[in-house]
Amino acid sequence: MAQQRPLERSPCSERVRRFCTRTMDLQTTETVKEGGEGEERGRKRRPEEEEDKEETSSNRKQVADHSVKVASHYNRLQEVGLAARSQSRIFFMRNFNNWLKSVLIGEILEQVRGAGSRQVSVLDLGCGKGGDLLKWRRGGINHLVCADIAGVSVEQCQSRYEEMKRKSHVNEKIYSAQFITADCSKEVLSEKLDDPKLMFDICSCQFVFHYSFESEQKANVMLRNACERLKPGGYFIGTTPRCLRTC
Repeated sequence: MAQQRPLERSPCSERVRRFCTRTMDLQTTETVKEGGEGEERGRKRRPEEEEDKEETSSNRKQVADHSVKVASHYNRLQEVGLAARSQSRIFFMRNFNNWLKSVLIGEILEQVRGAGSRQVSVLDLGCGKGGDLLKWRRGGINHLVCADIAGVSVEQCQSRYEEMKRKSHVNEKIYSAQFITADCSKEVLSEKLDDPKLMFDICSCQFVFHYSFESEQKANVMLRNACERLKPGGYFIGTTPRCLRTC
């Protein structure tokens, strides 16, 4: 197997770096001379500087706790069933999102198979409770790795997968799967794979990637997980929300 080149800094990563540089208020002290006498600035902070320092520390603490909050939120969500979901205020938006993902997954599988790939392996980065398991089943893939920060969601995803296998036709071959609980913006997934040589034809990241843009470091780890194990010519597909539309 050809040795992979180290990931180069992408334009996206560079924009993240500049954003973080602008937003993180790093305080420095400097020594200047006035009238031949040295005066150290920063030795005594003004009250507003102390407030800025406290606010910055608070913001950093919030960043540190954000991943925990995300995991806790999704772990608390109950599996309510189709009937209850139809009463949700965002029922139609969810249907649209599912349609969007179905089209995207179907089109990319056509391209992968058109390039000659018969044994298709997929990484579902931020799998949640397994909302796309049936889509991959319809696509006839061979292996799926599901990873998510919320342990309860991963357990439910695995239960759905086992139920899907149990209810499948005798002659139907269901893809094999591995389930990983991990913060994909902090932990390297390649170190957790059952098959350390596994490479993916597709990495799918649906309505998850925006969680990683708290910092350049987290964004880079997420990008590494998305790209590091893609085969040459492999595909990354994803959807992410904007304030006015879904991209």
